[in-house]
Amino acid sequence: MTEADKGTLWSLRYYDSFYESNSTFDRPENSNVDRFVSEEGEPFAICPLSFVEPFTTGDDIPFRGVYEDAVSIALAIQHLNTGDGSIVPQVTGLHEKCPIRFTMMTADSADSGGNALKHVVDQSGKACAFIGEYRSAVSMPMAIVSGLLGYPQVSSASTSTDLDDRSQYPLFGRTVPSDAGNTVPLVLYLRNVLQMTSLVVVNINDSYGNSYVDGMRQAAVEYTPDLIIQQITVDENAASIQAAVASIKRSGFRFVFCLVFDIEMHDALLTEAYNQGVAGNGLHNWIFGDSFLGVLDDRIFEKDSPLSLAYRGVGLLELSGGVSGMQKFDIFIAQLSQMRNEVDMDYLRSLWPRPDLDPPDFVRPNDPTFLNKVVTNGFAPFAYEAAIALGLSACQSFENDESKDMFLNGTQHYEMFKKTEFDGISGRVVLDPSTGTRLPETALYRVVNFIPVPTDNSAPEGDHKFDTVLTHVFVDSEWQTRGEYIFNDGTTNLPVDVAPPPDENTGMLIGVACGATAFLLLAASLVWCLIREHKRKSNDSVWRVQKHELHFADPPEILGRGQFGLVLSAEYRGTKVAVKRAIPPKKKAKKPNHGSGSSSGKASEAARKSLFDVDSEPLVGNDPSSTNGDATEDHSGTSSGPGTNNSGTQSGTTSWSNVGSLSGLTKYRKNSVASDYQNYRKMREDFVEEMRYLSRLRHPCITTVMGAVMEKDEDPMLVMEFMDHGSLYDLLHNETMVLEGDVLLQILCDISQGTAKDSALERIRAKQKLKLLQQEIDQWGDGNDAPEQAPQKDLESQQRFVETPSAEFKKMEISLKDRLNRAQKSEAGMQMQFL
Repeated sequence: MTEADKGTLWSLRYYDSFYESNSTFDRPENSNVDRFVSEEGEPFAICPLSFVEPFTTGDDIPFRGVYEDAVSIALAIQHLNTGDGSIVPQVTGLHEKCPIRFTMMTADSADSGGNALKHVVDQSGKACAFIGEYRSAVSMPMAIVSGLLGYPQVSSASTSTDLDDRSQYPLFGRTVPSDAGNTVPLVLYLRNVLQMTSLVVVNINDSYGNSYVDGMRQAAVEYTPDLIIQQITVDENAASIQAAVASIKRSGFRFVFCLVFDIEMHDALLTEAYNQGVAGNGLHNWIFGDSFLGVLDDRIFEKDSPLSLAYRGVGLLELSGGVSGMQKFDIFIAQLSQMRNEVDMDYLRSLWPRPDLDPPDFVRPNDPTFLNKVVTNGFAPFAYEAAIALGLSACQSFENDESKDMFLNGTQHYEMFKKTEFDGISGRVVLDPSTGTRLPETALYRVVNFIPVPTDNSAPEGDHKFDTVLTHVFVDSEWQTRGEYIFNDGTTNLPVDVAPPPDENTGMLIGVACGATAFLLLAASLVWCLIREHKRKSNDSVWRVQKHELHFADPPEILGRGQFGLVLSAEYRGTKVAVKRAIPPKKKAKKPNHGSGSSSGKASEAARKSLFDVDSEPLVGNDPSSTNGDATEDHSGTSSGPGTNNSGTQSGTTSWSNVGSLSGLTKYRKNSVASDYQNYRKMREDFVEEMRYLSRLRHPCITTVMGAVMEKDEDPMLVMEFMDHGSLYDLLHNETMVLEGDVLLQILCDISQGTAKDSALERIRAKQKLKLLQQEIDQWGDGNDAPEQAPQKDLESQQRFVETPSAEFKKMEISLKDRLNRAQKSEAGMQMQFL
């Protein structure tokens, strides 16, 4: 048989035949490979790789991109079985030293998590490992079940950061970085290549969009700390789009990174941006993530139409499996093209997983659109690399097996997978050893620039379409230039990222130009002050919340009592938040009452009341001490679960007294040490300074401060993240909450670490206070001049605090240990019930 008769994928057909003709193979218990004996009498094993992705979409329409992934995996298996290192040098000669061979199975998830789970269960006992899924929303349930059944699962496209959680997805890995990893090359490009320091990010208001922006902020803190990111969320309706674009305009920032979905949403957003003057004017430039893929494909625009002008010069930054001109990518494309023969096409049609439907018409050797020196799916190289990674790790596991009994279980396979490194199509493939996710610095990214060109070169004033130009690639942890980036103004000159402040002093500057040098210096100083003030306001707009954006219930829902009044529940941009007064309310001057009538005095008193006052009119009927466990003041300094009440205190809910407290503001003392803070204006100014730091603070162990309301004639209001289950104390004392042993153990560890650090800090503060109180006592001499003996009592209490540990921590530790013991006793039963 000639090479042409055998086709490219001959080894897959050969090892498939063993399952058809050999009934003597066996699969040991807890092993994922099938053992055979070759025609020469040599034992070997077969590892079937199951490829589960959406072969069809919508109304059973074949998905060409997924079929290209399947062909890429088949090519990788051919290379593993024959030791072909033409793309991956680590595969060279692998078949001579590894007794394991690979075959392929396919399944159509139809983009459904339920279908994916069904295929995992059906192929249990037949598959060796799974490759898939395409979307993270489908990969998550699939990875839970595949992990429980003991099969590694490797995705070539799912990027959700949540999939890094090994407690839920124990055997999941991927040959692409996570969303959090993808933001690292993005911020490096924006700051180092485009040289911007200020950026507006417009994202769809869902978990994906918001987590992506959080990843951008974290990457910016680590890699580009001087990059200011202002987030603007948007929903899929006209009012939200209009408001989002208005916020872009108010920011003064001229670079916009956009993360929304589908063509209609992009067009609506860019049309509104053009109408409000923040797109298509040559001053503003828009850059998109990979959700922009396909938006401008095969579309025709009227020359100089709003959308044509708005899309002119936009950029797309995306994860890429390779670009033309890279040696390994070109070899990969050439070898895929070699499968355009009848033998290989027959085999590829046999991989079609829907027996109820005919194979796609494009899977034929004479179809000019399929594998004809091009692939339409940029993730196809990652699918090839996923199969290579599973193959190399399986062979490495066999090499480390001293028993040589050809046994391979899922955990053993996955642990070796995380350690696998090789030179792939998209670069050096290196995985995070703790999560199995590809490290972003080893991946390939590219930036393409969209340039309008006439659809007919002979009619330059006619309709236009958009061509793409590759301008930059991220290789070996750095950005490389491949072409010139043309911005919205039609030039390659780097535009400014912030609009200059309006020049309100033009007339004065012209007059001063003819005057003395002193006036010039004065004008220059004035301009500098204006620029500084504008920059400050722009930065403050990141955390300032407009009062009309807060929507309170009628009557408002009380969460509890804070330091300076009630804590209320509100909705902010679709998110439930907690709102509280940040500083003591402003004291109004009392006007003398000459007995002219009590009605005016009552009206005056009512006007001074706020929503945050306990006896405020709108709150009548809501008892702060009975808020269904949401939040109330707890005088003991701790909190307890819903429905519990202790005599003499208000408990059963969360304490908000110290949540979101600002240093120097809540320590509002009546003595002379803190007398400066009794000035209301000074406290507002200090609060603004604190907010400028808190707005940049993000940490999983710290309640997020989302912003503050700072409006005239209004007490400052702090807007904070709403904690659904209250405090840790609430959670531990809520008998309706089922906490398993591993959860309680993690809580114990966290409390131990936090207590150690907090105790050290509190003792330092206590010693400082001891020193201060001792100085006060020394100044009073023998105490005859002292108005009271409070300082001496305070001194004694501080000494006791320094010498003794906190009783509350001991109580919490005893409670935790008790619940941990109960959880451990029932843990085995709970696990059996779950399975």
